[in-house]
Amino acid sequence: VVESLFITADEQIPLAEKVFSKFGNINLVDGRYIDRNKIKNTDVLLVRSVTKINKSLLENTKVKFVGSATSGVDHVDVDYLDKSNISFSYAPGSNANSVAE
Repeated sequence: VVESLFITADEQIPLAEKVFSKFGNINLVDGRYIDRNKIKNTDVLLVRSVTKINKSLLENTKVKFVGSATSGVDHVDVDYLDKSNISFSYAPGSNANSVAE
């Protein structure tokens, strides 16, 4: 039996609910106001650059994966994620068309 994931996603990520709801329960929130209380029981956290990902946000939560819909990682403490065994992925090159234009 596969356990359903609890996913918290920035409401500004296009199609987040449609794409990720098949993996579990999805909670859409304003990424500028994500705090530890809102993600305490979250397994998967999907963010944009407006959410700072660090120890003060993630400590004492159930988060095991952070995905960022960004091409950079300036808003993410990658070292903390690594030390905490929290998987991480982002979208390098996702703004290539915008940069080219």
